[in-house]
Amino acid sequence: MSQMTAQPARGAEHGSVVEQASAAVQEKAAEAKGVLGQTVRGQVDARSAQAGEQLTEVVTALRRTSDGLRSDGKAGPAAALEGITDRTDRVATYLSGSDAERILRDAEELGRKNPWVVIGGGILAGLVASRFLKASSNRRFEQLRGQYASSYRPPATLAGPQGTLPGGSDRAA
Repeated sequence: MSQMTAQPARGAEHGSVVEQASAAVQEKAAEAKGVLGQTVRGQVDARSAQAGEQLTEVVTALRRTSDGLRSDGKAGPAAALEGITDRTDRVATYLSGSDAERILRDAEELGRKNPWVVIGGGILAGLVASRFLKASSNRRFEQLRGQYASSYRPPATLAGPQGTLPGGSDRAA
């Protein structure tokens, strides 16, 4: 009888060890998720600030170009360029002054309000990526083609004696 009462206690003890291990794994996973989230937020913050600074430099160049067009008497193109410059300046200011949470929140809001804009942006990004891949693949293809063309020799089994193919036909024919 004493053995029967000891077994359920061991089973319960085994269950609590599994529960403790499971809780420890979940705790470690939560810690890793938090660290990863902080790292990603830090990267987004740094990259958005960097993009904002670069766009500010572009804005400066666009303003100089607009001023040059205006001094050359081309008011129409200068006005159009100023409109583009103003929008670019707003984006640069937004990126420089926004943290990762705000950017994510605004992107989610844009997706909810204007799903077609997000779909169109995804299609546009896909087209740009495909053109980039096609352009780079052509260059790689030509490089590989040049490497293999100089070292290619047909297999000896195709040519018979004195350069004839099996069946008696001549290679030059």
